[in-house]
Amino acid sequence: MTTPKLVPALLASLLGCLVLAACSGGDDGDDTGTGSGAQPPAKIGEFCRMTEQCIPGAFCQFRFAGCGIDPTETGICQPRPASCDGALFFLACGCDGVIYDNVCEANQAGQDFHQQGETCDTPPEGRFACGFTFCEEGVEHCKLELQGEFFFARCLPLPDTCMPADSATCACMPENPDCPCSEDAEGNIKLDCTGK
Repeated sequence: MTTPKLVPALLASLLGCLVLAACSGGDDGDDTGTGSGAQPPAKIGEFCRMTEQCIPGAFCQFRFAGCGIDPTETGICQPRPASCDGALFFLACGCDGVIYDNVCEANQAGQDFHQQGETCDTPPEGRFACGFTFCEEGVEHCKLELQGEFFFARCLPLPDTCMPADSATCACMPENPDCPCSEDAEGNIKLDCTGK
């Protein structure tokens, strides 16, 4: 009979499977040893795709301040500001769609700001969208610039040549071929100096 010879072979095979399973620990890419499949939180200076991937007290800051909407865009975990005392009032559209009083407060809440502003659909009353911030209607114009690899938005006073403000158009702005001028439906003026 061959049965006695099969029993040790079967036992050896089962034992081998058990040893392999124990050694692998149910490995599913988990470096934490918990077997949950979760990766350890990213430390300050490490790559992230969202704030939840960073250690507590950090937020995910994106290189082009695009909030990770572009799937190829990764961020870096940065420390959240401990205090925003002294930060200037400069409305900032957070990646969560909330409008903060300034970039510091957005970062403190664990949010990067979105430099193109698409996440904040409705400007505050009396203001219009200008990149990640909002300018005062009838008082300011928007200027978009490229500083290094980053877009930067500034709200600047309308020049005297555009007064009274209710009749301001691109025609009253200084001519600059590097900064094409446009007006929105409400007549708010925007200069795009990004070359994009």
